[in-house]
Amino acid sequence: MFYWLVFHHTEETGTTVTQTVRVRNAIRNPFMIRILLIDHSFGHASNVHALLGATETTDFKVDCVSSYREILNGFRSRAYDVCLIDSVTDNGLRLFAQARSLSFAAPVILVIANSANTAVEAMRSGVADCLVRDELNGLQIERSVCYVVEQARSLSLQSQRERRHLALLDNARAIVCTHDLDGRFTSINRVGERLIGYSVSEILTMNVGQIVMPAYRGLLKKVIEQTLDAQTQVIEEIELLTKSGSSLAVEINSHPIQHHGRPIEVQVIARPTELYNYVYGSRDQIEPRLDSNDYLIHSTPDLAGAISQPSFAQ
Repeated sequence: MFYWLVFHHTEETGTTVTQTVRVRNAIRNPFMIRILLIDHSFGHASNVHALLGATETTDFKVDCVSSYREILNGFRSRAYDVCLIDSVTDNGLRLFAQARSLSFAAPVILVIANSANTAVEAMRSGVADCLVRDELNGLQIERSVCYVVEQARSLSLQSQRERRHLALLDNARAIVCTHDLDGRFTSINRVGERLIGYSVSEILTMNVGQIVMPAYRGLLKKVIEQTLDAQTQVIEEIELLTKSGSSLAVEINSHPIQHHGRPIEVQVIARPTELYNYVYGSRDQIEPRLDSNDYLIHSTPDLAGAISQPSFAQ
């Protein structure tokens, strides 16, 4: 509901009168939740359509459908934030499966009879929430809709951030990889693939020691031990062994990735020394001079979580 303050100025008397005018849906609410309501309640006394209509909220835009053609069009439209399935014929799970088969990605709320088995089956299938018909009321429906939509939007934003971070890592001028505590690779960016020569599928079957020149494997082991023992980043210069058998001098920066306060992986950023010195100068000169990619890698805490994905390169 929106309120406008209207001023009326009368020329004859020179007075101004103010009047508050209440206007329903005068301006489109940018936070409007678009609901696809599948109404198969068939006039049941406790049905979502009637209960939603009785609420005073203006934050919902409800499209109520009942025919099979309308339902399929709704699933295909991609125009909704949430789907509410209100069916007394116990076909809610079948309709949910149909929605997912048509790539309908919005969360689905299912109205069910008072059955724990149905609720468990629905939640295991991926239904966002279940509402018991005998306990239905407008406030409960409103709460459920707002909760599942907010949760879906948060997950979507998180996914977008992760995709941006992974794109940033793929375009960084350095090898960025992770390995588990036994040294087995768990991820690598595309720069690493190009410089080392192995594909991501090959890398994920290898141990980190296999891509290090024999003379530097002892130093690498020491770096990993220091990283895990001190729980901090360690910087060293080593030489990598590429697939073609050539040597690649790099400066490595390693630090632990933690989960619930315990290290689970090690992240390594390896910058080719020759290229780095050419761009930035000697090591003594580059400490205060981080480029934009380096700054983002060091300063963005979400990157540690993003790079723990199975692979940067798909």
